[in-house]
Amino acid sequence: MKKKQKAPRFFDSPWMAVLAALVPITAVIVGVLMVHLQRPLDPVQLKIHIASIRSLASEGALLSDRAELSPATPDYLRVHSEMLRDEAHDVQAELASSEACAGLRKLKDRAERIAADLTAHLALLSDSDHATSAGVHADFGRLAVEARSAEHEADSAGCD
Repeated sequence: MKKKQKAPRFFDSPWMAVLAALVPITAVIVGVLMVHLQRPLDPVQLKIHIASIRSLASEGALLSDRAELSPATPDYLRVHSEMLRDEAHDVQAELASSEACAGLRKLKDRAERIAADLTAHLALLSDSDHATSAGVHADFGRLAVEARSAEHEADSAGCD
C-alpha cells in the first residue's frame, strides 16, 4: 500500500514564513504613514510655506527689475519665471490639499491666495510683453510684503 503524501504546508518554506511576517509589518508602516500624512497643517509647516512664497515673490521682483534693465535676455527671463511659477504653483497646491486646524484656517487661506496671485504674476512675467511693466514689478513687491506680514502672523498663530 502506498503512503499518502501530505500536501505541502504554506509555512514549510522559510521564504513563505518571512513573507507572512513582512505583510503585517508593511501594513502597520503604511497605516502609520497614512495617519502622519493626513495630519493637519501645523504652524511651523505653514510658516515654511509662507516663507517660500515670500522668497519666490522677492525673486520675482528681482527678475522683473532685471527685465527692465536688460531686455536682451528674454529667454532667460521666460525660463526662470516659468521655473518660479511652477514652484509657486506647487506651494499653492500643497496648501490647497492640506487641512489646517481652526486657528490656522484663515492664515492658510490667505497664504493660498497670495500663492495663487504670485503664480499668476509669474505667468505674466514669462510673457515678454508684460515683463517690463512697472505694475508687474510693483505687484511682486506687494506680494512679498503680504507674505512677510503673513509670516509674522504665523509666528503667533496656533491651533486651538
